[in-house]
Amino acid sequence: MDPDIQGTRVIIRRFTSDIPVFRQVFLKKQYKSQADSMVRNKEENLIQYIVDAGANIGCTTLFLKRIFPHAHIVSIEPEGGNYRDARAPWILTFSKR
Repeated sequence: MDPDIQGTRVIIRRFTSDIPVFRQVFLKKQYKSQADSMVRNKEENLIQYIVDAGANIGCTTLFLKRIFPHAHIVSIEPEGGNYRDARAPWILTFSKR
C-alpha cells in the first residue's frame, strides 16, 4: 500500500534532517513492507494506537495516518524546531478525526 500524499503540504527545511527523513519515509518507503503485511493480513483495523517517538517533522506520522486512518497517533519530538514545524495544519486536521 502506498499512501497518497498528493495535495498535502509538507514543509521541508533546508540544512536539516528533513530531506533525508522525507526520502527515507516516502521515497525509500522504509515502513511499506510492515504496513503491507498488516493490510494483507487484515490487521489494519486492529491498530488503535501508534506512537511515533522521535517524530521529527511528522513524515512517518503522515505516512502511517494515511494507512491506518482510524488509529490514534501520538507523535513525540523533543527538538523544538522540529516540534514547531511538525504542528503543520495536516497534523492538526488528522488528529481531529
